[in-house]
Amino acid sequence: MTNEDYFLYSAERRHRESIATDAKLGTEIPISDRYVITKDEMGIITERRNQFNNIIRELANSDSRVHLIDFEMLIERVNESSESFNGVSFTLNFDYRGIISADGYNLNSKGQALLANLFIEYLNENFSSNLPRIDVNSQRGNAYGNGF
Repeated sequence: MTNEDYFLYSAERRHRESIATDAKLGTEIPISDRYVITKDEMGIITERRNQFNNIIRELANSDSRVHLIDFEMLIERVNESSESFNGVSFTLNFDYRGIISADGYNLNSKGQALLANLFIEYLNENFSSNLPRIDVNSQRGNAYGNGF
């Protein structure tokens, strides 16, 4: 494993088992490839995700019955520190303002609320509805324990 590789979240449990059994996973015994996404593999994943997203965008643009909520745009706005709710800006970090869960991939409850608000805004603008937005700040973000 290198600094450019990704250690999968599911490997944390295996690592804890290793500590409990003194198996020395990742120290004396190399981490199995099934627990790591290499830089090259991440490139393939990114390329395929972009290809699928382009297909979805083309479909939405070609048929007025298909509506697209641009989730990727929401993530870009959060990354640029330009997404906020009631004065609180959100981040992609693992802090109290973060919207990504501890697995580094899925949205936590704050992120899910932001996504729901994006959907609600779209419905209100395009279908003459008047749905209230969710208070994102009332949602729990990431919580961490110190283990002792």
